[in-house]
Amino acid sequence: MIFYHMSRLRKGSRNIQPFLVVPRRTGIYYIVADDHLIQIEDNAIIAFNILLKLHYCFDVEFTSNLVNFYDFITGCMNETSKTKSM
Repeated sequence: MIFYHMSRLRKGSRNIQPFLVVPRRTGIYYIVADDHLIQIEDNAIIAFNILLKLHYCFDVEFTSNLVNFYDFITGCMNETSKTKSM
């Protein structure tokens, strides 16, 4: 089932950004990056965190129609990870 979807994705426009794939009824998350399908745990937060990190690892920009969303999420994640000085 996954390979069918991958072949359909390749026929469309070429995406260089990594993106998240969630097949129905499986509960398992996949990330497509550099024409590879990477299986992630069944945790949405971990999958999205890895997706964000792959953008930085591959040095690619966020998809143009999702830039504001990604900027908001990364801003929230950075704010919560900062420790406050006493």
